[in-house]
Amino acid sequence: MKKGFFALCLCVALVAAIIPPVQVFSTDDAITVSGGTVTSQEELLALLNASDDGDPASLTEDGTVFLSEPVRLESTIRLTSGDFRLDGDSIIKAGNFWVFNLTGGAKLQLGTVNRQVDDSITLDGEGATFSCPAILINEGCTLEIYSGVKITNRISTEAGGAINNRGELMMYDGVIENCRADKSGGAICNTDKGVATLSGGLIKGCSASEGGAVSNRGKLTLSGTQIESCFGGAISNIGDVSLTASVIKDCHSTQSGGGINSSSGNLELAGGEISECSADISGGAVYANGPVVHTGTYISSCTAGHSGGGIEISVNGNYVMSGGTITGCEADIGGNIRNSGRLEISGGQISFGKARMGGGIFNEGYLHISSSGQSTNKADFGATVFNYGEFHLSGFPYIDKKYDIFLVLNGGDDDHPLIIDSEMKADPIACLTPGTAVKDRSVIEPKRLSGDGITVLTGEFASQASSHFVISPSDDGRQFRLENGVTVRVKTVWENPLLYIAVALVYIALIAVPVILVRMHDRKKSGKQ
Repeated sequence: MKKGFFALCLCVALVAAIIPPVQVFSTDDAITVSGGTVTSQEELLALLNASDDGDPASLTEDGTVFLSEPVRLESTIRLTSGDFRLDGDSIIKAGNFWVFNLTGGAKLQLGTVNRQVDDSITLDGEGATFSCPAILINEGCTLEIYSGVKITNRISTEAGGAINNRGELMMYDGVIENCRADKSGGAICNTDKGVATLSGGLIKGCSASEGGAVSNRGKLTLSGTQIESCFGGAISNIGDVSLTASVIKDCHSTQSGGGINSSSGNLELAGGEISECSADISGGAVYANGPVVHTGTYISSCTAGHSGGGIEISVNGNYVMSGGTITGCEADIGGNIRNSGRLEISGGQISFGKARMGGGIFNEGYLHISSSGQSTNKADFGATVFNYGEFHLSGFPYIDKKYDIFLVLNGGDDDHPLIIDSEMKADPIACLTPGTAVKDRSVIEPKRLSGDGITVLTGEFASQASSHFVISPSDDGRQFRLENGVTVRVKTVWENPLLYIAVALVYIALIAVPVILVRMHDRKKSGKQ
């Protein structure tokens, strides 16, 4: 027994000798540093090393202040009128004040370009609640974040859990995680004067009442940053947002816009990806209440509790899609898209949406499709499109004929046929299902409609296009076709009068021919006698 215990202790000692100890900083480890105003690297170094407890910082060969010991600030470090570079492999802790306040045109570079080690300089809020974010960038000032930077566990009762930007912010790398703002911008609040370019790094696990990762009132470009698992939606926008190469994943809103809530301002979806995002009400990926240009972003596997599993376009929304993909999204109304505003589609792919009404698109606004691919969407009513608004078709759209377009035709001013604006060439383009829908507030109860004389196509080219569409059969199996945009029942072979004439003629022939042959035989026989 003693030998076994001795062997175990020996193994533990060997492992401890091989594996280097993990550096853990506690509050007691930190060197207390008084804050203050600095105008140069030398002054910043002197400020950090002013404590009698030791010198936690040093100056590298390239002039960067390098922090190697944890420090606890007693007040804000105010950087003004200079260029500053700070790096390290330690922690800065602070109380209820800004860690860094950039003023007077100051420029601060945090971290190192192309850092090759895992150590980082960390601004740690320790999970405490403060009345301000960690960093304030005033107008005319610049913050650059590179690799080896982590801002974590900062909670702010104001806008911006980690950073409030009124100047210029460039995030090339680094991590902002587990930050929170009681107002907006769990990680970053980009104000109306702010310009933020996020081309790298990670924002994860941040939350706010809106804009769990970023709230934007200024100009925001996302060209490489990854945003994950943020609550309150990833981005809220009333300014200008451009998404070109970033990834927004697994973010959630209890309202609308799990990925991006663009309640006003401009939104450009030129690239990147929004996936696995969700909203309790509408717009699992995007809620659009202003102009949106979609040319390349890939949107997938997003959900909403009510409508617009992928995209929700409100009455003030103007969404133009010429490229990109929206696929595999799900909601009760409008699996991939619900449109109550204006939606123009000239390219891209919309597929694998799932809903009770409008697996691909639910339209109750203005919809114009001139070219796009739509396939394999599923719904109880209107797998491809459920139209309760104004729907125009032109150009050369591709719609899988197996999946239908449901047209609400309640009669009079409440008819919503498909409007054909140009000559159609594909054959067939789609399957049309006429129907009715009773709307009681937000509840819509559709019902299929069948019969002769139902106008489902209108517009200048309705007659020409009639042969390019098929009509879904009635519940009892009756078939219909289109003539001049109007349904005409296809009569079965048993309803054709020529069939009965032919049958009568055959019957007569079957009776008459034997009689004639018998008489001819009798005459021939009597002639011989």
